[in-house]
Amino acid sequence: MRLGAALGSLLVGAVGGAGDGAPPGAQSAPPAVWYEAPRPDDPSFPIVNGREGADAQWTLELLGSGVAMIDYDRDGDLDLYFVVGRRPGDPADAASDRLFRNRGDGTFEDVTEAAGVRESAWGFGVAVGDYDQDGWDDLFVANWGPDRMLRNRGDGTFEDVTAHAGVADDGWSTNAAFGDVDGDGDLDLYVARYFRHDAARPPGDGKLCPFLDLMVPCGPQWLPAERDLLWRNNGDGTFTEALHEAGMGDVRPSYGLGVTFCDVDADGRLDLLVGNDSLPNFLFRSLGGGKFEEIGAVSGLSVSINGREQACMGVDVADFDGDGREDFVVTNFSNDYNTIYRNQGDGFFDDVTQLVGLADVAWWTLGWATRFFDADCDGDLDLFVANGHVYPTIDGRSSMTYAELNHLYLQERGRFTLVSMEAGPGMQRVKPSRGAAFGDLDGDGWIDVVVSERNQPPSILRARPRPGVHRLMVELEPGDDRRPVDHSLVRARVGDATMLRRSNRGGSYSSSNDPRLHFGLGAAVRVDELEVTWPDGAKQSMRDLPADRLVRIRRGQSTPRLEPLR
Repeated sequence: MRLGAALGSLLVGAVGGAGDGAPPGAQSAPPAVWYEAPRPDDPSFPIVNGREGADAQWTLELLGSGVAMIDYDRDGDLDLYFVVGRRPGDPADAASDRLFRNRGDGTFEDVTEAAGVRESAWGFGVAVGDYDQDGWDDLFVANWGPDRMLRNRGDGTFEDVTAHAGVADDGWSTNAAFGDVDGDGDLDLYVARYFRHDAARPPGDGKLCPFLDLMVPCGPQWLPAERDLLWRNNGDGTFTEALHEAGMGDVRPSYGLGVTFCDVDADGRLDLLVGNDSLPNFLFRSLGGGKFEEIGAVSGLSVSINGREQACMGVDVADFDGDGREDFVVTNFSNDYNTIYRNQGDGFFDDVTQLVGLADVAWWTLGWATRFFDADCDGDLDLFVANGHVYPTIDGRSSMTYAELNHLYLQERGRFTLVSMEAGPGMQRVKPSRGAAFGDLDGDGWIDVVVSERNQPPSILRARPRPGVHRLMVELEPGDDRRPVDHSLVRARVGDATMLRRSNRGGSYSSSNDPRLHFGLGAAVRVDELEVTWPDGAKQSMRDLPADRLVRIRRGQSTPRLEPLR
């Protein structure tokens, strides 16, 4: 639902020029959102993921990796952690994940060595969460080979506690997400995994497989899938693998790439969506007490509208249509569409991709990271999809290309319109994109996008604020009991409109987002009421909040702290 008429003319300009009846030669209004291209002072280094071009022989080389937004030093500015892969035959120290500290002035500095996070495994995904409840966000890195848990010491450095935590799995992990699955007040961890890859005996003994008129790396179909992992937090810094105990181990092992926690039936317990490549998606519904049942097929989330499994890469959950129920987007392979699932209530979903205008526009692209967010701050949720094909030699085959344009869709009354070419030079870049994280890097209340590119430097796309357009950022803080606030729900009421947002770092593809909640307000200058529903169901509300503020809400404190946005 749109908030105020002030954004109407801006949206017209963003979707295609002067409106009907405009005088000849009239210029279109400024676009509703504008993203600048990366600047010289942004991080610039190749995110290595396998060999280039036709030299890439393994599926392991094609997927690419993610990025995390984390305020690791708690100075109020989001820092960036980039996951980096390898090339076959590289020496052990050839590449490393990278941590960049946000200086708060629009520039970043590489603090990888100083922070002690040098990580030279073949990396894919990253999750952020305060698993030990000491007030400092920690990092979990999903790798091919042993995963890593990096504990934030709180002094600007991290400690590798993988062995002590007991999470050093040795398979191929692609993605992960933190969430309190058993309701005991600490963060557990779900890890999605792909297929078994042995470098000494690669799939098909290193032979290639046919795709159109090409020979490409084999996989994942018909290859032995890895079973996912559920690490239950013991509350003492260690974890116990509990997939079967939780009732999640009875499903067929699949090729997991997308992971997000959610609450599909609004019962206050965390459910989990797992997006699988080439096999049906999983929806694990919580039964309480850390027990789950898989209801993907029953819910309608496992396959497309025609009953066909797709090839999922990324996922996200949000109430995009403003009805108070959370919906899903799932990105998929080329020659297919990215699927929008609308929540019909009681845990049932419909594939409404055609109805919202997205069934045809992305048919040739291959989608990875994705996010519902309010790009133009008009009060409804828009959509971003990072695109890039897996096969470097695909150019010219059936309208497909290896490097692709990322897609930004603005929403207007339940339908989405592609506006990438009108949204500034940042959105006009053509690259082989993979992971992406979303958040406010510069404290102005507009959502920026950081994209991980395969074998290229990352893209940091900064949103340029528009005058007269208002917004609110909400930061949730634990109370004295230090129970996690991840996956809290916040409702903002502005006039007769109510917006629902979840504090959800996970989703996208192999990445971790800004945990703060963002509300675009359009022309509105105040929020009439803000209500927080904490993970245990407790509620906290406040009224009459001015726009253009960062609102810090501590659990149990009736008065929030307000800071002006920059």
